[in-house]
Amino acid sequence: MFGFDKVTYRTVGEDYFEARRLEREGGAWALICLGVGTVIVGEFSGWSPGLLAGGFGGLLVATIVITVMYVTFCLSQAELATMMPFTVASYAYKRAGLGPLWGAATAYAQMICYIVFAAIVCLDVSQHLGKVVDALGGEHIPESLIWLVVFALFVAIVSAGAKIPH
Repeated sequence: MFGFDKVTYRTVGEDYFEARRLEREGGAWALICLGVGTVIVGEFSGWSPGLLAGGFGGLLVATIVITVMYVTFCLSQAELATMMPFTVASYAYKRAGLGPLWGAATAYAQMICYIVFAAIVCLDVSQHLGKVVDALGGEHIPESLIWLVVFALFVAIVSAGAKIPH
């Protein structure tokens, strides 16, 4: 259905890897923007509703569980990165350990994750901007219009920073 049966290995030369060598594109500013954006979305999208739903105790338990999960995730990724220094992280680790089928499945899952995350960020930002506009006493703007503007802005920012291969 998804073409998993067509996933195979092939032997390539060193020039293949040299042409795909990573180059440092982002600097400290890009990393700060990414981190701040992720934290802001997490704070407003996750913590606030979580506090309402679970109360202080429930959110404390969830915070401890998530902290343990993230620490073990970071340590395992660091361990894998030293053993297998690949550039595409989870995809390459699954492919090396479990074969091309699971590597492809992981790649599809990561693409879906990135797409859904971008939609959640745009939806959350548009909800907040709509409330700000309403609170300032301005004309009511439909949330869907704000969402489209925010999405277009995000696409423009990402496109401006993307390096399209020739």
